[in-house]
Amino acid sequence: MPDPVYYLPSIVVGTALCLKLRDLARAPQDTLLRVVCAVLFFSCGTFAFAAPTSIAFVNRLTGVPNIAAPLVYSLLSALAASWLILIDRWRGGPAPQRERAARRWAAGYGLVIVALCALFALGNAPEERRVDLDTYYANTPFIREMIVLYLLATGVAAISISTVCGSWARHATGRPWLQRGLRVLTAGFLCNLGFDLTKLAAVAARWTGTDWDNLSTLAAPRFGAMGTLCIATGFLLPLLGHHLTAAGDTFAALRTHPALHCLWATLSTATPGVVANVPVPWWAVDLRLTRRIAEIHDGRLALRPYFEATVADAALERAHRTGRTGREAEAIAEAAVLAVAAQKKSAGLPTPA
Repeated sequence: MPDPVYYLPSIVVGTALCLKLRDLARAPQDTLLRVVCAVLFFSCGTFAFAAPTSIAFVNRLTGVPNIAAPLVYSLLSALAASWLILIDRWRGGPAPQRERAARRWAAGYGLVIVALCALFALGNAPEERRVDLDTYYANTPFIREMIVLYLLATGVAAISISTVCGSWARHATGRPWLQRGLRVLTAGFLCNLGFDLTKLAAVAARWTGTDWDNLSTLAAPRFGAMGTLCIATGFLLPLLGHHLTAAGDTFAALRTHPALHCLWATLSTATPGVVANVPVPWWAVDLRLTRRIAEIHDGRLALRPYFEATVADAALERAHRTGRTGREAEAIAEAAVLAVAAQKKSAGLPTPA
């Protein structure tokens, strides 16, 4: 995949990290915020160093072919550990229990990182492979084990987190944006699992002499990209949900306000006194809609003495003859009653007996 696919997310995540670090400087004892910063840090680093250009730079800088591989794999493992710790923080429970769980995850994945580095040092990978190292060295002693170890480590994290988030989503009733965020997070980590499984399938195919390299070089990166997008979206949805709801309400008001114009114009022409003289700013969409609805109700009340049941019955009968039923037919009848009442009041005719 081209470099921008890696560098652009790295820049976005790095920007979020800078903002969170500013918050952390104000509240250095906030353990949850520290874990969030760790997630953002390792995510930013993973994207930055996984780009082909970065891989070439690290290899050239150190003079060790493919040294970027254990670096990226270690960053992925650290990211998996930080996500697991964050999920445990979200889970709640007694503080000592959360601390023990965090230490276990950190120690476990710390050992994974040490093992990754040791296996790379023991192996022999002299030819630089920026894109297909997983399959190219799938049969190389120690390098093979390094590849399988990082895929298993990140796969275990993906399974654990997707299971927990899916369970939470089923119980997050009454909090729709949190529920949506958890569902999207679940999908994101399942995509990450898809990344691991396609990579493993391609590596295992090499063990049997079969070439499934496209799974590793084409399918897996797409799973990874989709997983990253879903995880970022799921993380943000609960934070931005109320803003999205407000935006949806504003959009609905923008559509409803002009749709009521004909009814409002008919009623306000017949009863000009219902129209308020206080101007409303054009940007106050909700207030403008509220006032229009109130003026429509006031105009309808003012026309009530002119309502005639015979007009409603005739309109309802015509509506039924044309195939209209239920609420649609009732709306047609009410519109006819209002139109006739407005005409009579505008003409100065007396109210019906």
